[in-house]
Amino acid sequence: SVGGGGGGPSRASLGAAGHLDADSIDLAALEEEAKLLDEFEVPEGASKFDVGPDDIARVMSQRDLEVEPVADVQTPRHLLPPEEVERMVAERRPAFVPLGGAGAAGSAQPPADAFSGIIQRRLANGIRVNYRRTDNEPKAALLRVIANGGRACEKMETGPDGFGAVVIGARALSEVGSVGDWPREEVEAFCITNLIDCQLDADEENIVFDVHFAVGSGEQGLCLPFELVHLLLEQPRWDEAAMERAKQAFLSSGRSVQKSLERNTAERILNAMFGKEERRFRDPTQAEIEALTLQGMQKMVLGLFHSGNLEVDIVGDFDLAELETCLLKYLGTITPRAPEAIVPIEHVSVLLAQRV
Repeated sequence: SVGGGGGGPSRASLGAAGHLDADSIDLAALEEEAKLLDEFEVPEGASKFDVGPDDIARVMSQRDLEVEPVADVQTPRHLLPPEEVERMVAERRPAFVPLGGAGAAGSAQPPADAFSGIIQRRLANGIRVNYRRTDNEPKAALLRVIANGGRACEKMETGPDGFGAVVIGARALSEVGSVGDWPREEVEAFCITNLIDCQLDADEENIVFDVHFAVGSGEQGLCLPFELVHLLLEQPRWDEAAMERAKQAFLSSGRSVQKSLERNTAERILNAMFGKEERRFRDPTQAEIEALTLQGMQKMVLGLFHSGNLEVDIVGDFDLAELETCLLKYLGTITPRAPEAIVPIEHVSVLLAQRV
Protein backbone atom coordinates (compact mmCIF):
# COMPACT_ATOMS: atom_id res chain seq x y z
CA SER A 1 0.00 0.00 0.00
CA VAL A 2 1.05 3.61 -0.45
CA GLY A 3 0.90 5.75 2.65
CA GLY A 4 0.85 9.51 2.85
CA GLY A 5 1.29 11.76 5.87
CA GLY A 6 -0.23 11.22 9.25
CA GLY A 7 0.84 10.57 12.77
CA GLY A 8 2.75 7.35 12.19
CA PRO A 9 5.41 6.19 9.75
CA SER A 10 4.27 5.20 6.28
CA ARG A 11 5.29 2.07 4.43
CA ALA A 12 5.93 3.94 1.20
CA SER A 13 5.89 7.52 0.06
CA LEU A 14 5.68 9.50 -3.14
CA GLY A 15 8.73 11.46 -4.12
CA ALA A 16 8.73 15.03 -5.39
CA ALA A 17 8.17 13.82 -8.96
CA GLY A 18 5.17 11.73 -7.96
CA HIS A 19 6.97 8.36 -8.12
CA LEU A 20 7.28 5.70 -5.45
CA ASP A 21 10.38 5.97 -3.31
CA ALA A 22 11.84 2.46 -3.54
CA ASP A 23 13.93 2.87 -0.37
CA SER A 24 10.82 3.49 1.71
CA ILE A 25 8.91 0.35 0.62
CA ASP A 26 8.62 -2.24 3.39
CA LEU A 27 8.86 -5.58 1.56
CA ALA A 28 8.14 -7.56 4.71
CA ALA A 29 4.89 -5.65 5.21
CA LEU A 30 3.88 -6.25 1.61
CA GLU A 31 4.55 -9.99 1.95
CA GLU A 32 2.46 -10.04 5.12
CA GLU A 33 -0.45 -8.37 3.29
CA ALA A 34 -0.15 -10.87 0.45
CA LYS A 35 -0.25 -13.72 2.98
CA LEU A 36 -3.41 -12.29 4.52
CA LEU A 37 -5.02 -12.15 1.10
CA ASP A 38 -4.12 -15.79 0.47
CA GLU A 39 -5.76 -16.73 3.77
CA PHE A 40 -8.93 -14.77 2.99
CA GLU A 41 -12.00 -16.73 4.00
CA VAL A 42 -14.19 -17.47 0.98
CA PRO A 43 -17.84 -16.48 1.62
CA GLU A 44 -20.50 -19.18 1.59
CA GLY A 45 -21.72 -19.97 -1.91
CA ALA A 46 -18.63 -18.48 -3.57
CA SER A 47 -15.49 -20.12 -4.88
CA LYS A 48 -11.94 -18.80 -4.85
CA PHE A 49 -10.47 -18.18 -8.28
CA ASP A 50 -7.14 -19.97 -8.13
CA VAL A 51 -6.17 -21.30 -11.55
CA GLY A 52 -2.57 -22.24 -12.31
CA PRO A 53 -0.74 -22.80 -15.60
CA ASP A 54 -1.19 -26.58 -15.37
CA ASP A 55 -4.96 -26.20 -15.05
CA ILE A 56 -5.10 -24.02 -18.15
CA ALA A 57 -2.91 -26.42 -20.17
CA ARG A 58 -5.02 -29.41 -19.10
CA VAL A 59 -8.27 -27.78 -20.19
CA MET A 60 -6.87 -26.60 -23.52
CA SER A 61 -5.54 -30.09 -24.32
CA GLN A 62 -8.97 -31.70 -24.03
CA ARG A 63 -10.12 -32.88 -27.45
CA ASP A 64 -13.80 -32.43 -26.65
CA LEU A 65 -13.35 -28.75 -25.78
CA GLU A 66 -15.64 -26.62 -27.93
CA VAL A 67 -14.85 -22.92 -28.36
CA GLU A 68 -17.40 -20.80 -30.13
CA PRO A 69 -15.87 -18.07 -32.30
CA VAL A 70 -16.78 -14.51 -31.50
CA ALA A 71 -19.34 -13.20 -33.97
CA ASP A 72 -17.98 -10.67 -36.44
CA VAL A 73 -19.41 -7.19 -36.05
CA GLN A 74 -20.18 -5.49 -39.33
CA THR A 75 -19.92 -1.71 -39.38
CA PRO A 76 -22.92 -0.33 -41.27
CA ARG A 77 -22.32 2.53 -43.68
CA HIS A 78 -25.78 3.91 -42.91
CA LEU A 79 -28.34 3.26 -40.19
CA LEU A 80 -31.00 4.47 -42.61
CA PRO A 81 -30.46 3.44 -46.26
CA PRO A 82 -30.64 6.42 -48.67
CA GLU A 83 -33.50 4.80 -50.59
CA GLU A 84 -35.51 4.48 -47.36
CA VAL A 85 -34.92 8.16 -46.61
CA GLU A 86 -36.10 9.16 -50.07
CA ARG A 87 -39.21 7.03 -49.65
CA MET A 88 -40.07 8.73 -46.35
CA VAL A 89 -39.52 12.17 -47.88
CA ALA A 90 -41.85 11.33 -50.79
CA GLU A 91 -44.57 9.96 -48.48
CA ARG A 92 -44.44 12.48 -45.62
CA ARG A 93 -43.43 15.63 -47.53
CA PRO A 94 -41.51 17.43 -44.77
CA ALA A 95 -41.50 21.22 -44.84
CA PHE A 96 -40.70 24.28 -42.78
CA VAL A 97 -43.66 26.29 -41.45
CA PRO A 98 -43.85 29.76 -39.85
CA LEU A 99 -42.65 29.86 -36.24
CA GLY A 100 -45.98 31.04 -34.86
CA GLY A 101 -46.56 33.14 -31.78
CA ALA A 102 -46.80 36.87 -31.23
CA GLY A 103 -44.23 38.84 -33.19
CA ALA A 104 -43.15 35.88 -35.33
CA ALA A 105 -42.28 36.45 -38.96
CA GLY A 106 -44.75 35.17 -41.51
CA SER A 107 -41.99 33.46 -43.48
CA ALA A 108 -41.20 29.80 -42.93
CA GLN A 109 -37.47 30.59 -43.28
CA PRO A 110 -36.79 33.90 -41.47
CA PRO A 111 -33.23 35.30 -41.57
CA ALA A 112 -30.70 34.86 -38.78
CA ASP A 113 -31.00 36.99 -35.68
CA ALA A 114 -28.86 40.10 -36.18
CA PHE A 115 -27.46 40.03 -32.64
CA SER A 116 -26.74 36.32 -31.95
CA GLY A 117 -26.59 34.85 -35.45
CA ILE A 118 -29.02 32.10 -34.40
CA ILE A 119 -31.44 30.83 -37.04
CA GLN A 120 -34.83 29.52 -35.94
CA ARG A 121 -36.96 27.03 -37.84
CA ARG A 122 -40.11 25.02 -37.19
CA LEU A 123 -40.94 21.79 -38.98
CA ALA A 124 -44.44 20.82 -40.04
CA ASN A 125 -44.47 17.95 -37.50
CA GLY A 126 -43.94 20.43 -34.64
CA ILE A 127 -40.20 20.10 -33.97
CA ARG A 128 -38.53 23.44 -33.29
CA VAL A 129 -34.93 23.97 -34.40
CA ASN A 130 -32.29 26.54 -33.45
CA TYR A 131 -28.91 26.49 -35.14
CA ARG A 132 -25.81 28.61 -35.59
CA ARG A 133 -22.63 28.10 -37.55
CA THR A 134 -19.34 28.72 -35.77
CA ASP A 135 -15.76 27.67 -36.43
CA ASN A 136 -14.72 27.73 -32.77
CA GLU A 137 -14.15 23.99 -33.11
CA PRO A 138 -13.31 23.34 -36.78
CA LYS A 139 -14.94 20.35 -38.48
CA ALA A 140 -17.00 19.48 -35.38
CA ALA A 141 -20.52 20.11 -34.16
CA LEU A 142 -22.95 19.42 -31.34
CA LEU A 143 -26.57 18.42 -31.80
CA ARG A 144 -28.84 18.50 -28.75
CA VAL A 145 -32.37 17.07 -28.67
CA ILE A 146 -34.46 18.39 -25.78
CA ALA A 147 -37.76 16.83 -24.70
CA ASN A 148 -39.40 19.27 -22.33
CA GLY A 149 -40.71 17.98 -19.01
CA GLY A 150 -38.11 15.68 -17.52
CA ARG A 151 -38.59 14.64 -13.90
CA ALA A 152 -41.16 17.43 -13.43
CA CYS A 153 -43.62 15.12 -15.22
CA GLU A 154 -43.10 12.16 -12.88
CA LYS A 155 -46.01 11.09 -10.73
CA MET A 156 -45.53 11.59 -7.00
CA GLU A 157 -46.56 8.03 -6.21
CA THR A 158 -45.23 4.49 -6.17
CA GLY A 159 -46.26 2.35 -9.13
CA PRO A 160 -45.32 0.93 -12.55
CA ASP A 161 -45.06 4.45 -14.02
CA GLY A 162 -44.59 6.29 -10.73
CA PHE A 163 -41.84 8.39 -9.21
CA GLY A 164 -38.52 7.81 -10.97
CA ALA A 165 -40.02 6.52 -14.23
CA VAL A 166 -38.59 9.32 -16.39
CA VAL A 167 -35.05 9.45 -15.01
CA ILE A 168 -34.63 5.66 -14.75
CA GLY A 169 -36.46 5.15 -18.05
CA ALA A 170 -34.01 7.48 -19.80
CA ARG A 171 -31.13 5.54 -18.25
CA ALA A 172 -32.69 2.24 -19.36
CA LEU A 173 -33.11 3.53 -22.93
CA SER A 174 -29.47 4.60 -22.90
CA GLU A 175 -28.38 1.20 -21.54
CA VAL A 176 -29.99 -0.59 -24.51
CA GLY A 177 -27.54 1.05 -26.89
CA SER A 178 -29.42 0.03 -30.03
CA VAL A 179 -31.98 1.65 -32.30
CA GLY A 180 -34.26 0.36 -35.03
CA ASP A 181 -33.25 -3.11 -36.19
CA TRP A 182 -29.56 -2.58 -35.42
CA PRO A 183 -27.96 -4.48 -32.51
CA ARG A 184 -25.92 -2.66 -29.89
CA GLU A 185 -22.55 -3.84 -31.23
CA GLU A 186 -23.18 -2.51 -34.73
CA VAL A 187 -24.50 0.83 -33.45
CA GLU A 188 -21.35 1.20 -31.34
CA ALA A 189 -19.15 0.34 -34.34
CA PHE A 190 -21.05 2.87 -36.46
CA CYS A 191 -20.53 5.63 -33.87
CA ILE A 192 -16.84 4.85 -33.28
CA THR A 193 -16.05 4.67 -36.99
CA ASN A 194 -17.78 7.97 -37.73
CA LEU A 195 -16.51 9.80 -34.60
CA ILE A 196 -19.97 10.16 -33.05
CA ASP A 197 -20.27 10.45 -29.28
CA CYS A 198 -23.74 10.55 -27.73
CA GLN A 199 -25.31 10.64 -24.29
CA LEU A 200 -28.91 10.42 -23.09
CA ASP A 201 -29.87 11.78 -19.69
CA ALA A 202 -32.79 13.30 -17.79
CA ASP A 203 -32.88 16.13 -15.27
CA GLU A 204 -35.64 17.98 -13.43
CA GLU A 205 -36.78 19.88 -16.53
CA ASN A 206 -35.81 17.92 -19.66
CA ILE A 207 -34.72 14.71 -21.26
CA VAL A 208 -31.55 15.61 -23.17
CA PHE A 209 -29.86 13.66 -25.96
CA ASP A 210 -26.44 15.12 -26.85
CA VAL A 211 -24.60 14.09 -30.01
CA HIS A 212 -21.04 15.31 -30.57
CA PHE A 213 -19.73 14.48 -34.03
CA ALA A 214 -17.05 15.25 -36.57
CA VAL A 215 -18.18 17.03 -39.73
CA GLY A 216 -16.77 15.47 -42.87
CA SER A 217 -17.53 15.72 -46.55
CA GLY A 218 -19.63 13.53 -48.82
CA GLU A 219 -21.00 10.51 -46.95
CA GLN A 220 -19.16 11.69 -43.83
CA GLY A 221 -21.24 14.85 -43.71
CA LEU A 222 -24.15 15.67 -41.47
CA CYS A 223 -26.46 12.82 -42.45
CA LEU A 224 -24.87 10.12 -40.24
CA PRO A 225 -25.62 11.64 -36.81
CA PHE A 226 -29.08 12.63 -38.05
CA GLU A 227 -29.76 8.98 -38.93
CA LEU A 228 -29.03 8.03 -35.31
CA VAL A 229 -31.30 10.77 -33.97
CA HIS A 230 -34.14 9.82 -36.34
CA LEU A 231 -34.08 6.17 -35.26
CA LEU A 232 -33.89 7.03 -31.56
CA LEU A 233 -36.99 9.22 -31.83
CA GLU A 234 -38.89 7.05 -34.31
CA GLN A 235 -37.82 3.50 -33.40
CA PRO A 236 -36.35 3.37 -29.86
CA ARG A 237 -35.50 -0.07 -28.47
CA TRP A 238 -36.48 -1.20 -24.97
CA ASP A 239 -35.09 -4.18 -23.13
CA GLU A 240 -35.80 -5.84 -19.76
CA ALA A 241 -32.10 -6.50 -19.08
CA ALA A 242 -31.26 -2.83 -19.71
CA MET A 243 -34.06 -1.81 -17.35
CA GLU A 244 -32.64 -4.03 -14.60
CA ARG A 245 -29.17 -2.54 -15.09
CA ALA A 246 -30.62 0.96 -14.81
CA LYS A 247 -32.51 0.02 -11.65
CA GLN A 248 -29.41 -1.49 -10.07
CA ALA A 249 -27.41 1.64 -10.83
CA PHE A 250 -29.94 3.79 -8.96
CA LEU A 251 -30.23 1.30 -6.10
CA SER A 252 -26.44 1.32 -5.67
CA SER A 253 -26.43 5.10 -5.79
CA GLY A 254 -29.10 5.25 -3.09
CA ARG A 255 -27.20 2.89 -0.81
CA SER A 256 -24.07 5.03 -1.12
CA VAL A 257 -25.76 8.18 0.22
CA GLN A 258 -25.03 7.32 3.85
CA LYS A 259 -21.38 6.60 2.99
CA SER A 260 -20.74 9.96 1.33
CA LEU A 261 -20.24 13.06 3.45
CA GLU A 262 -21.32 15.38 0.63
CA ARG A 263 -24.41 13.41 -0.42
CA ASN A 264 -25.51 12.73 3.14
CA THR A 265 -25.19 16.44 3.96
CA ALA A 266 -27.17 17.38 0.86
CA GLU A 267 -29.88 14.90 1.82
CA ARG A 268 -30.19 16.39 5.29
CA ILE A 269 -30.35 19.93 3.87
CA LEU A 270 -33.16 18.93 1.50
CA ASN A 271 -35.00 17.30 4.41
CA ALA A 272 -34.74 20.56 6.35
CA MET A 273 -35.86 22.67 3.40
CA PHE A 274 -38.72 20.61 1.97
CA GLY A 275 -39.51 17.99 4.59
CA LYS A 276 -39.49 14.26 3.95
CA GLU A 277 -42.83 14.34 2.11
CA GLU A 278 -41.77 16.64 -0.75
CA ARG A 279 -39.80 14.35 -3.04
CA ARG A 280 -39.66 16.30 -6.30
CA PHE A 281 -35.91 16.97 -6.15
CA ARG A 282 -34.96 13.70 -4.47
CA ASP A 283 -33.78 10.33 -5.69
CA PRO A 284 -36.39 7.55 -5.78
CA THR A 285 -36.41 5.12 -2.86
CA GLN A 286 -35.81 1.38 -3.13
CA ALA A 287 -39.57 0.67 -3.00
CA GLU A 288 -40.28 3.22 -5.75
CA ILE A 289 -37.53 1.81 -7.98
CA GLU A 290 -38.63 -1.80 -7.55
CA ALA A 291 -42.26 -0.90 -8.35
CA LEU A 292 -41.34 0.50 -11.79
CA THR A 293 -41.93 -1.64 -14.87
CA LEU A 294 -40.56 -1.45 -18.40
CA GLN A 295 -44.00 -0.62 -19.78
CA GLY A 296 -44.43 2.18 -17.25
CA MET A 297 -41.05 3.72 -18.05
CA GLN A 298 -41.70 3.42 -21.76
CA LYS A 299 -45.04 5.19 -21.39
CA MET A 300 -43.54 8.10 -19.47
CA VAL A 301 -40.47 8.61 -21.66
CA LEU A 302 -42.29 8.26 -24.99
CA GLY A 303 -44.98 10.56 -23.61
CA LEU A 304 -42.32 13.28 -23.78
CA PHE A 305 -40.65 12.09 -26.98
CA HIS A 306 -43.39 13.25 -29.35
CA SER A 307 -42.51 15.76 -32.08
CA GLY A 308 -44.64 18.58 -30.67
CA ASN A 309 -42.56 18.52 -27.47
CA LEU A 310 -39.09 18.48 -29.05
CA GLU A 311 -36.52 21.19 -29.55
CA VAL A 312 -33.31 20.57 -31.49
CA ASP A 313 -30.26 22.83 -31.14
CA ILE A 314 -27.24 22.55 -33.43
CA VAL A 315 -24.01 24.52 -33.30
CA GLY A 316 -20.76 23.86 -35.12
CA ASP A 317 -18.73 24.10 -38.28
CA PHE A 318 -21.16 22.93 -40.98
CA ASP A 319 -22.69 24.03 -44.26
CA LEU A 320 -26.03 25.76 -43.66
CA ALA A 321 -27.68 24.44 -46.84
CA GLU A 322 -26.63 20.85 -46.04
CA LEU A 323 -27.96 21.22 -42.51
CA GLU A 324 -31.39 22.40 -43.67
CA THR A 325 -31.57 19.48 -46.07
CA CYS A 326 -30.82 17.07 -43.19
CA LEU A 327 -33.40 18.79 -41.00
CA LEU A 328 -36.09 18.10 -43.58
CA LYS A 329 -34.97 14.57 -44.44
CA TYR A 330 -34.33 13.18 -40.96
CA LEU A 331 -36.27 15.33 -38.49
CA GLY A 332 -39.11 16.45 -40.75
CA THR A 333 -39.98 12.82 -41.53
CA ILE A 334 -40.52 11.84 -37.87
CA THR A 335 -44.15 10.81 -37.57
CA PRO A 336 -46.15 13.25 -35.42
CA ARG A 337 -48.28 11.65 -32.73
CA ALA A 338 -50.57 12.93 -30.04
CA PRO A 339 -48.96 13.32 -26.60
CA GLU A 340 -49.97 10.74 -24.02
CA ALA A 341 -51.83 11.79 -20.89
CA ILE A 342 -49.01 12.59 -18.47
CA VAL A 343 -48.49 15.65 -16.30
CA PRO A 344 -49.36 18.54 -18.65
CA ILE A 345 -46.69 21.05 -19.65
CA GLU A 346 -47.49 24.65 -20.51
CA HIS A 347 -45.26 25.73 -23.40
CA VAL A 348 -44.24 29.36 -23.81
CA SER A 349 -42.54 30.15 -27.12
CA VAL A 350 -39.90 32.89 -26.91
CA LEU A 351 -38.73 34.41 -30.16
CA LEU A 352 -35.31 35.98 -30.47
CA ALA A 353 -36.93 39.24 -31.55
CA GLN A 354 -38.73 39.43 -28.18
CA ARG A 355 -35.62 39.27 -25.98
CA VAL A 356 -34.99 42.16 -23.60
